[in-house]
Amino acid sequence: MVVRPCRNLLFLSQQFPALSRLLPPVMLFDRGCILADRPAVTLVCDYLRSVTGTTGDRDYAEQTTVPGNGAVRLRSVRVRLENGEVTHSADRHSSLAVEMQYDVLVPGYAFAPSYQFLNDQGTCLFFSMNPKLGTRSSQVGRYTSTCWIPGGLLAAGTVSATAMIGTLDPPGIHVFEQKAVAFEVTDERFGDKPESSYTGSYAGIVRPELDWTTDVAVLPLNESRQPEAQGELHT
Repeated sequence: MVVRPCRNLLFLSQQFPALSRLLPPVMLFDRGCILADRPAVTLVCDYLRSVTGTTGDRDYAEQTTVPGNGAVRLRSVRVRLENGEVTHSADRHSSLAVEMQYDVLVPGYAFAPSYQFLNDQGTCLFFSMNPKLGTRSSQVGRYTSTCWIPGGLLAAGTVSATAMIGTLDPPGIHVFEQKAVAFEVTDERFGDKPESSYTGSYAGIVRPELDWTTDVAVLPLNESRQPEAQGELHT
């Protein structure tokens, strides 16, 4: 039996996606003092909310100033898991719902809700709009419109959503709430995923899981014996 001494590894970083993938405990320091000691995902989300003021649940109903105008007003924006639970973080393999609730106060407009999704560097990941609502007149009422983000699309990191409500004819923006909500995308790398054996980082602002096909054929006899390749094997 070989007995090896136990060693603790202290990992210092300001990269939130990397910290979110670590096992607890994770500690938050400020001027040499420990401010928090909690599970990684919870601590990162709490820290981001304290710095940016943005969370996965934003309710405007009780505010004195509500985004919108006399025709339409935004009530809330929420990030939900598939089971309906409001969340501030989710694994990248899970689908997410970004829900917008708004009140239409004046008939005759064809209001179309939309989102602009950005990463933590402010780069636009993609834009999504509900085109069906933009083609017919909106009746007076309280609307709940949900945008579904499929699992296997986002890369690990912080994602924020800017909420907008506009009209196509005449063109105009009636609600523009920058970074209405934000959530942390983690990568748990489930064991049943083929990519779980790879532990490196991935390039790109999004990381879609695309379908691949590969065909294998038997080499012709006159090509099965070739000189050794001169290129290097890159790992």
